[in-house]
Amino acid sequence: MTAVLMLATAGLLGGAFGTAQESGPYTLEASEAYRLLENLIERRPLDQGEVQFQVEGRVSLVGLNAPFAATVEQQGRRAVVNVHQAPAFVPREIETFLSDARTYLADFDFAFTGVEFLNGEPQAVFQGTLKEGASGAQKGSVWISLETGELRRIALSYWWGSVDSTLEYGIELGRQVVRNQEIRVSPWGLTLTLRYHGFRWPDAP
Repeated sequence: MTAVLMLATAGLLGGAFGTAQESGPYTLEASEAYRLLENLIERRPLDQGEVQFQVEGRVSLVGLNAPFAATVEQQGRRAVVNVHQAPAFVPREIETFLSDARTYLADFDFAFTGVEFLNGEPQAVFQGTLKEGASGAQKGSVWISLETGELRRIALSYWWGSVDSTLEYGIELGRQVVRNQEIRVSPWGLTLTLRYHGFRWPDAP
């Protein structure tokens, strides 16, 4: 359960889960798409460095609905998660998701597949395979906004199923952070709605 907490922040949507739609007349050169991906990896929006923050969430599973809270201390690529009021029905297998999300961009080789629309917003879509020597999800895809350059959706495939997440961003103390996130886990039919707040950096005044 600690793993799904981010997705990375990584906070990784207050509202409806975004759905990919057919590409419109929007065209994007592959070179431009890869430049967008490179810029995103350089900014690493899912890795806030040394930071502590709070998570408020709600878990839904087969008619069950339960709130929970957590405290996260991010130390570079390592995260220490303290979950409070954790629902007992949340599968433990998804605990790896937090780590995967935060290192997702660096651990995968991506190929640009085209442009799709997510809630009316054009996205550059990339499909990735896990690099040799890396661990975690075997395959995945990312959606990067052509309007803001932000990572808006991540879909990961594991041996046990899949995780699909959308993210919304905000600014706190002059830094970009993930504010809201919605995560769907298959085949369990699990949905998590997360809100990230109370960010604290050691170097903040």
